[in-house]
Amino acid sequence: MSVTLLRVEAVNLANSVFDTEDLSTRRGGSLMLLRAVEDIEKNYKDDLERISTGASIGLFKVTGKVAPDAVVMKLRKFLTAHPLYRHGTFVIDWVDATGDFRVASESVIAANRWQQMESLSFSGQNLGASADGVCNVDEIRPASTTTTVKGKKGVPVSQSIAQRKTFGVDNKRTFYAKLLDPEGKSQHFRQIEFTMDFDDLANHPHDNFHPKTLEGKIAVFYVDGNKFGGIARDCKDPRELGKWDEYLKGQRKALLARLINRAISQEAKERWQTRNGALRLETLLWGGDELIFAVPGWCGLEVADEFFKHAEDMRYPPEDGKSLTHACGLVFCHHQAPISSISALAKALAEKGKDAAKNANSLHWMVLESFDHAGGNLDAFLARRFPVRQDGASVVAWQTMGLDSDAVAKLNDHLPTLKEKLPRSTIIRIVRMMAEGAHLASGGTSPHPLLKRSYQQIDEAIRTDDSFTELWKALHPLNADWTLDPTLSDLSAWVKLIELWDYCTGEAPAIPRGVATNAANRGAQ
Repeated sequence: MSVTLLRVEAVNLANSVFDTEDLSTRRGGSLMLLRAVEDIEKNYKDDLERISTGASIGLFKVTGKVAPDAVVMKLRKFLTAHPLYRHGTFVIDWVDATGDFRVASESVIAANRWQQMESLSFSGQNLGASADGVCNVDEIRPASTTTTVKGKKGVPVSQSIAQRKTFGVDNKRTFYAKLLDPEGKSQHFRQIEFTMDFDDLANHPHDNFHPKTLEGKIAVFYVDGNKFGGIARDCKDPRELGKWDEYLKGQRKALLARLINRAISQEAKERWQTRNGALRLETLLWGGDELIFAVPGWCGLEVADEFFKHAEDMRYPPEDGKSLTHACGLVFCHHQAPISSISALAKALAEKGKDAAKNANSLHWMVLESFDHAGGNLDAFLARRFPVRQDGASVVAWQTMGLDSDAVAKLNDHLPTLKEKLPRSTIIRIVRMMAEGAHLASGGTSPHPLLKRSYQQIDEAIRTDDSFTELWKALHPLNADWTLDPTLSDLSAWVKLIELWDYCTGEAPAIPRGVATNAANRGAQ
C-alpha cells in the first residue's frame, strides 16, 4: 500500500538558536522549534497524521485529502507568516513510500538535506537597514526594536532576538508544566518557579549549605543515546516508528519528572532551590535522544546519578528487549563561561564514551577553572596535563578517566562523609608525584619513600573503611582493590577523587585556590 511521507525539520540551528550566549534567547529559540512542530501537528490534523516528532523534527503521513505539494505550501505559508517561527529556518519535503518504509524514510531525510543545501542558512525576516545599528545581543543582525536585558532597559536588538527572548522568558515555567501535565489536571508542576539565568542558578546558596568553593559554578550535563538512531532506522513501518517515538518520549518525561521531584523534596531543596524557592534547573536541549541540563555545580554529580538510576532499567522493546545505554558528558565551569563552547565540550566528552563502548552507560567529565577551555583537541589537552608515559602510552587517558553508573553512585554516597577522614593534602601530593614522574626512588624502580608514606597515611586515615574501599575499586580503571603498593595505574583514581572532591556536596575543608590548577599545569591536579 502506498503511503506518502512528509518531513519537516528546523535546520541551521547555529543561526536560529545557538547564535547568542543570552540564556533566555537560546531557551526561546529552542522552545520555538519544539512548539512549531507541535503546532503543525495540531493545526493540520486533516492533512497530516503524526508518525514521530522530536525537538525540531516531525515525520508525518499525508492523509491524501489534499495533494502533498499543497500541504507543503500550507506549512511554508504558516511558518513564514508566524511572528515567531519565521525567525527559524525549516525544510519540508515529501516522498511516496511505495516500497520499503525504511528506504522512504531515508529518502525524505535526503530531500530535506538537499533543500537545506539550496537554501539560505539564516532567516531573512526583518533584516532591513536600521538606524539603530547592530543588535546588542547577537552582534550580527541589524537592530530594529528594543528589549530588556538584565540590568539594562531599552537595548536595541533585532526582531529575531526580541521575539525569541520574550518567548524564552514567558515560557520557561509553562514548558515543564505542559510537558509533564499536558491536560492541566494537577497544579503540582504549574506552581513551581524556576531561575531565569545562570547568575541566579549558580549563586547565593542557603545559609545551611555552604559550598564556598562552588559558588558561581555550574554543571552542564549532556546525554546522547547509544545506537538510538539505528533503532529508528530499523523500524519497518510507521507503526513501529511511532511506538519507538512514544516510548522514548515517555522515558524522557519520566526523567524530567524524577529530577523535578528530587529538587522539590525536603531532603534536597536547600541544594536545588534558591532562597525564594525557585528551582535551579535549566533545560538547554530537549527532544529525541539528546538532552542538555544545566544545574548548580554542586548538583552536577547528583543529576548524573539520578539519570543513571532512571536509565538502568531502560530497554526496548520494554518487555524483553535489549538494554538501552547512554554516553554522557559533564562539564563543571564558571557560570559566565560561554554556554555554546561548554555545551560543545560536554558533547565532545560524551563522544569519548561512545568511542570506548557503545553498549554501556558512561560519563566523561571535566573541571574547568575560571574561563579555561580545553580547546578542540581533547586528547592533546589531557596529554598536556598528565604527560607521564608508560610504554609509549599516556597513563591517564580518556578510557581510564571515565565513570560508570556505579562509580557515580559511590562518589555521591561515600565521598561526602569520607572527606572528614581523608587527608586531602596527602592525595594532592600523591597526584603530583605520580604525574610529575617523581613516584620512583632515585635511580630505582621501587616507589619513592614519600609516596609509600603517603599511601600509609591514607590507609591509617580510613582504617579499613568499607566505604573507601568500595569507592576506590569503583574509581580505579582496573577495578583494583585498595593496597599499600603504589602503581601508576592508580593515578586516574586519585585524579577523579581529588578533582571531584568539592563537587560531591558535603562540608569539606577548602583547598587554597590555584593549588590544584597549578599542579595540573605541571602535569597533575
